[in-house]
Amino acid sequence: MRKMLFFIFPVLLSIFGLILIYQWQGFTQQSEGSSSFPDQAEQAITINAYSNKLKITQEIQGLSKMKEYKLLVPKSLSDFTCNTGEANPCKVNGLNPDTFLTDTGTFNLTYTILINKDSNSLFLPQWSVSFPGLSDSKTTLEMIDYDKGNGTWAAGIPVKGFKEEELINYYVFEGNNEDPALYWQSAPIINISVKQGISIFAPKLYEEKAASYDPTTVAGKWTIVFTESGFETVGGGMIVTGVNTKTEELNNKLVQTFISGRFTGQEDERLLWQDVMESLILDKESDSKKGQKMVEEIQRAITPSQFEELKKLILQETEKLTFRKADEILSAVLGKETRFLNMNSQQQEFVPLFFIDQRDIVINGNKADIEIIIYKDKLLFPLKTVLQNIGYKVTEFPEEREISIGSKGKEYLFYLDKNIFHLNNEKFGFFKSPFIEVNGLVYMETHALNSIFHLFITTEEKEIVIHE
Repeated sequence: MRKMLFFIFPVLLSIFGLILIYQWQGFTQQSEGSSSFPDQAEQAITINAYSNKLKITQEIQGLSKMKEYKLLVPKSLSDFTCNTGEANPCKVNGLNPDTFLTDTGTFNLTYTILINKDSNSLFLPQWSVSFPGLSDSKTTLEMIDYDKGNGTWAAGIPVKGFKEEELINYYVFEGNNEDPALYWQSAPIINISVKQGISIFAPKLYEEKAASYDPTTVAGKWTIVFTESGFETVGGGMIVTGVNTKTEELNNKLVQTFISGRFTGQEDERLLWQDVMESLILDKESDSKKGQKMVEEIQRAITPSQFEELKKLILQETEKLTFRKADEILSAVLGKETRFLNMNSQQQEFVPLFFIDQRDIVINGNKADIEIIIYKDKLLFPLKTVLQNIGYKVTEFPEEREISIGSKGKEYLFYLDKNIFHLNNEKFGFFKSPFIEVNGLVYMETHALNSIFHLFITTEEKEIVIHE
């Protein structure tokens, strides 16, 4: 009996292990699906507009089947329902009630938004159910206005059609904005023209003036509403502004709309993004000390012609913008790789602008995975990783601001805040500290590594060679 148990137990353990692996693979595949959307995903929204409410149907198609997706449902919605087919309710993740599973690759949502038309105008930003990751996918918005004769609607995507019938007004809007703003006003406005992807609405009396507006060049499709209502705002692909707004002011608003609408990231990142980009592109004072430092750092490193190229590339970017993407654009303009913007978005403390040397690093004949940087026109070597690749033992004491380095009968103790060091317990001094700290790491220049550790460094076109 014991022999049989001894034989069966490993078999059962193996089977149990295989089940766990299978379940883990299924879980990770499902988790991966919740964070990304196929390129073909698109949504169709139908709005039935009444005097006091909007009844909405929102259908998202082209999703991956049997995947989980996070839905962000605004608190202002009521009567919310979700299904993935005919009378097939969405399955909710018990651990995360905002996450839903679709077995058909489709979500069909219905909900109601209460509105108040007592005022002259109504602006609805972020009113629809949004899907993190469903970026720049095609949105078709149909609106049937049963409150006919009472106001005009516009959206943060271009108008494709309008038809006035006996009992309703029928609108169709279409564009690549997953969450377009809605705007209504009691006074009539008409769609004047479309210039460079910008739909322009204005009162009939101001048709000629609105048509003469010459917009600055930005990528994407946007909506501008000229109004006499006194209400002005920006958001959701839309600018609502006064009929007497000057071209320069309006173009600044258009750039602000682009900067805000093109960015994808967390809310705290968005605030820094808008602060830095608006200050840089519109030449306005930054709202934060960190943002001001970042702008000044870029301005010191860039020529006027390079700045114009940077501004052009950012404003004409057709994909969603992130700090990492902006770093790629900045690197292309300057001809040197940097991660300046993305590092500052990820860290609370300010990170200065430096560049990554792209050459291969060879230490004692072996290729080393070491990142050498260019900071204030100086070629800097990371002290710890260079010496460890040579064979030194390096121990850092961050609280004491000390570094212990030992090899081949030599024991060094360096003090980052003092111009002295100990070698085998004997005290020596520096005329000037050889240590340069950048983003929490300690670096040295070529001459310092040579004079202290007797390392020889040769810089060539495609590689940097370090040897004893």
